[in-house]
Amino acid sequence: MISDEVLQGFKKRMHIDYDIDDENLRALLERSYSIIKMNCGEFDLSNKNGLFLVYEHARYSFNDDVEFFLENFGADMSSFAFYLKKKEVMENE
Repeated sequence: MISDEVLQGFKKRMHIDYDIDDENLRALLERSYSIIKMNCGEFDLSNKNGLFLVYEHARYSFNDDVEFFLENFGADMSSFAFYLKKKEVMENE
């Protein structure tokens, strides 16, 4: 579930100052969050690096440019996935 805080942060990032599309934006953020989790691993949206990737994926989707997301953020996704895996290993030791 996308919190109001996350939604408002995305709207600020996108310079959206109206509320009529909030339901669509929430769905877009949910899909983006699911895609980043699927590719990187489990995290919650309090993680600033993960939230950044969710916002950027949603931004690319909003602008119908999602096919360019991996090209531009693939290194960030790899780094984030490595961080999450390392954190998981350290927590299990």
